[in-house]
Amino acid sequence: MNFYNFSYRPFILGWLALLAAKGLAFGGNVNSLDKERSPNALRFYDGLLEDADGALRLRGANDRRQLLVSGEFASGIAVDFTRRVNYDSNPVGVVEVDNSGWLQPLSNGATTLTASLPSGLNARLQVEVTGFEEDHPINFANQIVPIFTKTGCNGGGC
Repeated sequence: MNFYNFSYRPFILGWLALLAAKGLAFGGNVNSLDKERSPNALRFYDGLLEDADGALRLRGANDRRQLLVSGEFASGIAVDFTRRVNYDSNPVGVVEVDNSGWLQPLSNGATTLTASLPSGLNARLQVEVTGFEEDHPINFANQIVPIFTKTGCNGGGC
């Protein structure tokens, strides 16, 4: 038998499937999250926050953010719940959040954003929007040059 004609792929995939079924692959029991229907804690990702007071600041009408919400289970595992939670803001009309967690400003002001699960577990985030009516000039180096670079047209030939 020629070594190059023999494929190890089915053999390795079979062992990985067997280990995953036994819960030995990928760091533990693969069915542990199925037993826990909802997390013990829900929180917004700290990397979004710019200030020590825990508030998210949006500056201008074009400042948008992708929210990240994680659920922490009793086993210590953190799972992304960004697209599984419902978003509400109070007062309404300052920001808008779609089902995927995309946050965009609607007007100046401050609001409390709440991400909640049907089980009643929720997380809150303070959001402040400033400079919504200000007209910001276009920055050629930061906004236009990347477009030219992406299309391969940043040289003298274009």
